[in-house]
Amino acid sequence: MKATYNDFILSDPFCKNFENNVCYQKIFDFLSQNTIIYEMIRASKKDLPALQACSPELESFCKDFSSSEFQFDDATKQNIGKMVKVILKPFGYLPYKEMKIPEELNYQFKNAMSYSLSGEITAKLVIICEEV
Repeated sequence: MKATYNDFILSDPFCKNFENNVCYQKIFDFLSQNTIIYEMIRASKKDLPALQACSPELESFCKDFSSSEFQFDDATKQNIGKMVKVILKPFGYLPYKEMKIPEELNYQFKNAMSYSLSGEITAKLVIICEEV
């Protein structure tokens, strides 16, 4: 089963502060899309930071948030990293090492974790190709 926003809230006592944070919920939902999870896993298999796979799209997605509700500060970036950790865990991917993200691929994220397939697998992503 894929991780839920509530899994993120329960993952760290500090995350309880974001229980009713609409922007964080939307970010979690964005990162939980099957295509985004797939791309983060692909990046991890290439020993790249998981967020490198979607940081431009994520940054663009977050531009629609009101500045009074959302700030792309260090704490927010760390919390997005915690979301990725929670999202990838059911697929058996655990944090491996912190890596730099190339500047040309992002504006906000300078570093992010790469993940290795070293945990218990409780969910799998299945790609189905069908003729149309």
